[in-house]
Amino acid sequence: MKKILFDSGGRLRNGWWIVVFIVLMVVSRFVYTPVSRALQDLGVPTDWLEPLRLAFLLGVTWICVHLRKERLSSVGFVLDARWARGFGTGTLLGIASAFSPWR
Repeated sequence: MKKILFDSGGRLRNGWWIVVFIVLMVVSRFVYTPVSRALQDLGVPTDWLEPLRLAFLLGVTWICVHLRKERLSSVGFVLDARWARGFGTGTLLGIASAFSPWR
Protein backbone atom coordinates (compact mmCIF):
# COMPACT_ATOMS: atom_id res chain seq x y z
CA MET A 1 0.00 0.00 0.00
CA LYS A 2 2.82 2.38 0.86
CA LYS A 3 4.30 1.85 -2.61
CA ILE A 4 1.00 2.94 -4.18
CA LEU A 5 0.86 6.20 -2.22
CA PHE A 6 4.52 7.21 -1.98
CA ASP A 7 7.51 7.18 -4.33
CA SER A 8 11.01 5.95 -3.45
CA GLY A 9 11.82 9.34 -1.87
CA GLY A 10 8.88 9.11 0.51
CA ARG A 11 6.90 11.83 -1.28
CA LEU A 12 3.24 11.48 -2.23
CA ARG A 13 2.97 10.38 -5.85
CA ASN A 14 1.85 12.95 -8.45
CA GLY A 15 -1.37 11.10 -9.24
CA TRP A 16 -2.44 11.51 -5.63
CA TRP A 17 -1.60 15.22 -5.80
CA ILE A 18 -4.05 15.48 -8.66
CA VAL A 19 -6.70 13.90 -6.42
CA VAL A 20 -5.79 16.35 -3.61
CA PHE A 21 -6.08 19.29 -6.03
CA ILE A 22 -9.50 18.15 -7.28
CA VAL A 23 -10.78 17.61 -3.74
CA LEU A 24 -9.57 21.09 -2.74
CA MET A 25 -11.28 22.59 -5.80
CA VAL A 26 -14.55 20.90 -4.85
CA VAL A 27 -14.21 22.09 -1.25
CA SER A 28 -13.43 25.62 -2.44
CA ARG A 29 -16.82 25.72 -4.17
CA PHE A 30 -18.42 25.63 -0.73
CA VAL A 31 -16.58 28.87 0.04
CA TYR A 32 -16.86 30.44 -3.42
CA THR A 33 -20.65 30.19 -3.66
CA PRO A 34 -21.48 32.15 -0.47
CA VAL A 35 -18.77 34.71 -1.19
CA SER A 36 -20.06 35.18 -4.74
CA ARG A 37 -23.65 35.51 -3.58
CA ALA A 38 -22.69 37.99 -0.86
CA LEU A 39 -20.87 40.14 -3.40
CA GLN A 40 -23.86 39.99 -5.75
CA ASP A 41 -26.13 41.04 -2.87
CA LEU A 42 -23.85 44.04 -2.37
CA GLY A 43 -24.51 45.03 -5.98
CA VAL A 44 -21.37 43.71 -7.66
CA PRO A 45 -22.23 42.80 -11.29
CA THR A 46 -21.86 39.13 -12.18
CA ASP A 47 -19.33 39.93 -14.92
CA TRP A 48 -17.03 41.50 -12.33
CA LEU A 49 -16.99 38.26 -10.36
CA GLU A 50 -15.12 36.30 -13.04
CA PRO A 51 -11.70 37.16 -11.52
CA LEU A 52 -12.95 35.62 -8.27
CA ARG A 53 -12.92 32.19 -9.93
CA LEU A 54 -9.29 32.72 -10.92
CA ALA A 55 -8.47 33.85 -7.39
CA PHE A 56 -9.91 30.63 -5.95
CA LEU A 57 -8.03 28.54 -8.52
CA LEU A 58 -4.78 30.32 -7.66
CA GLY A 59 -5.52 29.85 -3.96
CA VAL A 60 -5.97 26.11 -4.34
CA THR A 61 -2.82 25.94 -6.46
CA TRP A 62 -0.89 27.83 -3.78
CA ILE A 63 -2.18 25.47 -1.07
CA CYS A 64 -1.05 22.41 -3.05
CA VAL A 65 2.36 23.90 -3.81
CA HIS A 66 2.75 24.88 -0.15
CA LEU A 67 1.81 21.36 1.00
CA ARG A 68 4.38 19.93 -1.42
CA LYS A 69 6.98 22.34 0.05
CA GLU A 70 7.80 23.72 -3.39
CA ARG A 71 7.92 27.18 -4.91
CA LEU A 72 5.23 28.64 -7.16
CA SER A 73 7.85 28.69 -9.91
CA SER A 74 7.60 24.88 -9.97
CA VAL A 75 4.16 25.28 -11.57
CA GLY A 76 5.14 28.15 -13.84
CA PHE A 77 4.48 31.26 -11.73
CA VAL A 78 7.59 33.29 -12.40
CA LEU A 79 7.32 37.06 -12.63
CA ASP A 80 10.37 37.94 -14.71
CA ALA A 81 11.20 39.77 -17.95
CA ARG A 82 9.85 36.90 -20.05
CA TRP A 83 6.52 37.09 -18.19
CA ALA A 84 6.37 40.87 -18.69
CA ARG A 85 7.01 40.51 -22.44
CA GLY A 86 4.36 37.85 -22.77
CA PHE A 87 1.87 39.89 -20.75
CA GLY A 88 2.59 43.00 -22.84
CA THR A 89 2.30 41.12 -26.11
CA GLY A 90 -0.94 39.42 -25.06
CA THR A 91 -2.42 42.71 -23.89
CA LEU A 92 -1.55 44.46 -27.15
CA LEU A 93 -2.93 41.60 -29.23
CA GLY A 94 -6.12 41.60 -27.16
CA ILE A 95 -6.60 45.34 -27.60
CA ALA A 96 -5.82 45.11 -31.31
CA SER A 97 -8.32 42.31 -31.82
CA ALA A 98 -10.99 44.21 -29.90
CA PHE A 99 -10.64 47.21 -32.23
CA SER A 100 -9.93 45.23 -35.39
CA PRO A 101 -11.98 46.19 -38.47
CA TRP A 102 -12.15 42.48 -39.43
CA ARG A 103 -14.33 41.44 -36.46
